[in-house]
Amino acid sequence: MDEVSEQGESAAEVVQDKMSEYRILVAPVEQAIKELQHARGMLRARAESEIHAIAPALAA
Repeated sequence: MDEVSEQGESAAEVVQDKMSEYRILVAPVEQAIKELQHARGMLRARAESEIHAIAPALAA
């Protein structure tokens, strides 16, 4: 008898458990990616603003 049957869990339950574990582990990574994308956008806007202040013709 295999390990899954001995534990009384179906393959679907094992897969669901693994997917739940994956979602829990990946959530902070996804949040960090969103924060980095936001920071990159703000940095770009700041750089564009500074370039415009230095040389307005380059901003166009």
